[in-house]
Amino acid sequence: DAGVRGAYALTAARIGRLPPGAIVLSPLPRIDEIDKEIDVDSSAQYFENSDDAAFIRTSLMERGFDLEGREP
Repeated sequence: DAGVRGAYALTAARIGRLPPGAIVLSPLPRIDEIDKEIDVDSSAQYFENSDDAAFIRTSLMERGFDLEGREP
């Protein structure tokens, strides 16, 4: 329900109430739970987090399929 989602959305006003040094993460893709104007805030670390996620997913798939050390 859009009304319920909106009640929990992270807005600029809400991020302003976070303590100093707080970090905002998201598994992405973002729909409407995080306001786009927050992207420039230093607390927004979701893009950096998603950059690292590809390496972790690749490693998990290699382990899950027992492909470690095999030639492609």
